[in-house]
Amino acid sequence: MDQRSVRDILAGKTYFIRTFGCQMNQHDSERVSGLLDSYGCLMALDPAHADIVVFMTCCVREAADTRLYGQCNSCKSLPSSPSGKRVVAVGGCIAQRDGEGLLTNVDNVNVIFGTHSIAHVAELIAEAFLDGKRHIRTNEHEDTDAMSMPWHRETQYHAWVPIMTGCNNFCTYCIVPYVRGREKSRPFEEIVDEVTGLVRQGVREITLLGQNVNSYGRDLFGKPRFADLLRAVGDTGVERIFFTSSHPKDLLPETIDAMAETPAVMPQLHLAVQSGSTRILKEMNRRYTR
Repeated sequence: MDQRSVRDILAGKTYFIRTFGCQMNQHDSERVSGLLDSYGCLMALDPAHADIVVFMTCCVREAADTRLYGQCNSCKSLPSSPSGKRVVAVGGCIAQRDGEGLLTNVDNVNVIFGTHSIAHVAELIAEAFLDGKRHIRTNEHEDTDAMSMPWHRETQYHAWVPIMTGCNNFCTYCIVPYVRGREKSRPFEEIVDEVTGLVRQGVREITLLGQNVNSYGRDLFGKPRFADLLRAVGDTGVERIFFTSSHPKDLLPETIDAMAETPAVMPQLHLAVQSGSTRILKEMNRRYTR
């Protein structure tokens, strides 16, 4: 479907997005919101006033599945949408993991899109409005640069800035490498340019995002360059820099030095130690000791 047709179908439609899980999911929701905005959609304050209801899901915890099923089923009892027709879409990690299998537990979902298919959300939703059928896209790899999508920030002073996607660690309890893929770092200069642009727009605070920011650059440069990135981003003039998440096995002394020497980096370290038992850490395949 061409972009003009998508706009003709979606313009004026209202949407509501509910996000579960990590900060990467929050940023993905901002990108979905920005994409729908670009096609003339309007944000609603609650599902009852939305023509489009989107659930961005997380599957790290088992309870997330049950919660999603309840949220989707609750849409059945909502009053009619402003346009008279409502499309329910499920994205994120549960969508990537289960795909069409989601329909076994929820029968009122019209669109399912995986973590690598965010750039196609508007088209999938438009097709669902047009033909009333279910549309599912859970590709294993992105075929469009989702990072270049428009995005709708929740606040004007803060921005999420993804520096990498995926994970190579394969902890025994974690599904992230299977639903987000292997580690893929964004180009160094691209990240710095993005932050520079955000500062010009008045953004004062950023959070660098990645499943494991400490390993940033390993796939591009042969070794992690997160410390170099912290310093370069600090030179953009942004006032406050946060980052998450950090894997203990990749926390290098040079990163600690960069935190100490870069005034904009906040004195806050999110370090997922997971357990105080070396035996349990080995069972978890964390590859560090107590």
